[in-house]
Amino acid sequence: MSKVLLLSDFEPHVGAQFDVSWPEPESSVPLTLLEAVPIQRSTDGRSFALRFDGPAEPLLPQQIHELLHPDQGPLQLFLVPVVGARPGRLLYEAIFSRL
Repeated sequence: MSKVLLLSDFEPHVGAQFDVSWPEPESSVPLTLLEAVPIQRSTDGRSFALRFDGPAEPLLPQQIHELLHPDQGPLQLFLVPVVGARPGRLLYEAIFSRL
């Protein structure tokens, strides 16, 4: 059984880089964790949002991506690009909702 991820698992890593596996060419795309915030009405740390800053290219499609971080290890997260949120950059969001 996989570990249930909580807000507290990510809060210490705000400002840290996570690398997304990218096949063309075999490399990775660096994303910086901008914020880890609770979703309104969540008091147990189980419902939260992660927002990542990334380069304008390549655009990572809305899908499950593997993110690598030295402390967290590999994570499978469903990332959604928020296009137009930041000029010259892309914002990606992952939502954990257990209300």
